[in-house]
Amino acid sequence: MKCAPVPDKPDWWQLDWNDFEAQMVAGSFQRMAVHYQLQVDDLPPALQAHWRGHLAEAKDADALKEEQHLLEGERQAWRSERLTLVEKWVAAYMKSGVGLAWSLQLDREELEGLLMVLNDRRLILALEQGIDETLMEVDLDNVAEIPLRQALWEVHVLALFQEQCLAALTLAENPETKKEDTP
Repeated sequence: MKCAPVPDKPDWWQLDWNDFEAQMVAGSFQRMAVHYQLQVDDLPPALQAHWRGHLAEAKDADALKEEQHLLEGERQAWRSERLTLVEKWVAAYMKSGVGLAWSLQLDREELEGLLMVLNDRRLILALEQGIDETLMEVDLDNVAEIPLRQALWEVHVLALFQEQCLAALTLAENPETKKEDTP
């Protein structure tokens, strides 16, 4: 995957995936589209907790309840916004030709949305599969359970995509930063 500024289009970014990467990231987007359409109440308890968030303190019980309600509403809005993005990206992928290399041009806001969607996917996989810091360090060849191995692999690859985008953003914002100083 490559992520680079689009020449002559300030604050626009081009993401290029080879055929294999394109299929993987488009599959992640498709799974996120399904996830974002689900009602939070229909999700497993750990995912419900993630999407509802948790406020640790407030002045009083009524204030806590109101703030918790506002937080849940905001997080629900994120799900709707991200659903719109992934549906747009999946449609672009399908139009470009499934199984081929793929490119997307995104403005800064959409690129930030992409990073959030990738992070959501990684968090969801970790919660569904019980992936913790210890498992993240395991050699995938030593993971016998195929669904867990696939989830770990996807988490790692999506993290790499995120790092590539963040490195490109860092370089664009701080041109004096050396390329080898970025991930």
